[in-house]
Amino acid sequence: MQKRERILLFVVVALALGWFIIPKAHGLLVGPVAEREQRLAALQERLNKQRVDETKLLVAGRILEAARARSLPRNVDDAQRLYGDWVYALADIADFDGIADSDGPRGPEVKAASRKLHGSVFTAVSVTVAANATLEQLGRFLHAFHRTDLPHRIDAIELTATGDKPDLPVAVKLTATALAFRDGPDRAYLFPRTTLAADLKSDRKTLEVAETEGFPDKPDFRVRIGREYLTVTAMEGNRWTVARAVDDTRPQSHDEGDYLELAPINPGFADVAPADYYGKLAKNSPFAKPQPKVDDYKRPDPPPDRGTRVASVPTRRDPPPEPDPAAKFTYFGSFVQYDERPQVRLYDRRNGELTVLHEGERFEIGTIEGKVASIDYDHVVITNHEGTYRLPLGETLVYMEKVAGPPASAIAARASDSRRRPDDAPVRDDHVAGPPEPPTVPVELPAPADGPDGGEPIKAESALDAARPPNGADAPEPAEEADPDEAPPTNTDARFVAEEAETVDAADPPLTSTAAEEPDAR
Repeated sequence: MQKRERILLFVVVALALGWFIIPKAHGLLVGPVAEREQRLAALQERLNKQRVDETKLLVAGRILEAARARSLPRNVDDAQRLYGDWVYALADIADFDGIADSDGPRGPEVKAASRKLHGSVFTAVSVTVAANATLEQLGRFLHAFHRTDLPHRIDAIELTATGDKPDLPVAVKLTATALAFRDGPDRAYLFPRTTLAADLKSDRKTLEVAETEGFPDKPDFRVRIGREYLTVTAMEGNRWTVARAVDDTRPQSHDEGDYLELAPINPGFADVAPADYYGKLAKNSPFAKPQPKVDDYKRPDPPPDRGTRVASVPTRRDPPPEPDPAAKFTYFGSFVQYDERPQVRLYDRRNGELTVLHEGERFEIGTIEGKVASIDYDHVVITNHEGTYRLPLGETLVYMEKVAGPPASAIAARASDSRRRPDDAPVRDDHVAGPPEPPTVPVELPAPADGPDGGEPIKAESALDAARPPNGADAPEPAEEADPDEAPPTNTDARFVAEEAETVDAADPPLTSTAAEEPDAR
């Protein structure tokens, strides 16, 4: 075996050994390291998940502690009875009317409903309310309900229309639920309360209470006496200075011994007024027939007096086109703050379809399309290529109020589109818009035999120049169309043309063709 063959055999054997040995060696050396890295990544992922769960648990614990501090009395029977009395007082302040029966009208009906025990932590007690109320009264009730700092909520609400007028009352049935913690406060009342030590007239702004136990030590807190809410603005022992008739209540006279109770305010509703929160809903009843906003027909201005009396016939403006049904019946129904992100909810009255949008999201409903620029509790700002619009709470999409024109970019794009040349438009040399010039076609005319050009034909710049008569000459009669089957003109015809050419004024320059002398620049 020669040396070269031995080297080749050695290379082949080395490659074969490397093919089988290197993967096994890599698996023995690197495999355990990769496996440990995968296990470490899995453990790190589990650790991160446990940290997130722990954070959620801490947040839930803080929320639970805050709710426990605002809990109903720990006794479930007392909690449900006191909560029902408080809900009845809210309905009475909001002027709810009772459902009429055989004995005549009566007050709102508030009944104890279910109780649900959640482990050994708390019991959820519920009450139901049945009454007749307008949407404005319902808005005042819901505002007072959510504004009070209690661990409660509205579980369900059912409204039944009594007519198609916006000011007619609706039949209201709702269920409210509050929490009574097993280790909550042990008190005989829902909120701390005391009594008036002297009469309080409707125009007085100072009052005196029997005791101050359970009330804040500093002013700027809210209290309730009967159907009136008051704000304590200054304190001097048992003598308080108050602001009367807050939160859309009316000032009333109160007697000595009347109960005065604390009315804590939910921090999330501290700066929200009833008119701001539910006023739009009261003005735009979902039960009333929508009235299209059609402008009245107007007469045009009379023509100016020019010395003659002209009988003007009054004309009428054409009514606006019928809006798109989807935009006509889709309205801004509610504003929701969920997970620190505001939501706008659009409802379609035709089919009950709900569209939830956040800031920055685009939408298309019928012929209305745009982008949500900003969301507030009583309106939403929408932008599109036509401008910026403001949609108030309770209004449909066709009634958006235009607050600004289209952006500069949209105006520039529209102007660019209007100036854009169609693909099939002819290209002019000077790039100036206008009708294209007629094409330059050399047309030969026979010259007179003794003309200045020595009998050479006169060339015109275009067919129009060829058809134009000489200076001062009458236009010749239009010639009949030549029959393609006829023979070409004879010499007699040529002489006739030459005689006609002799009538041209000698001062007129001969017709020449620029296209014939110079190459076409196009």
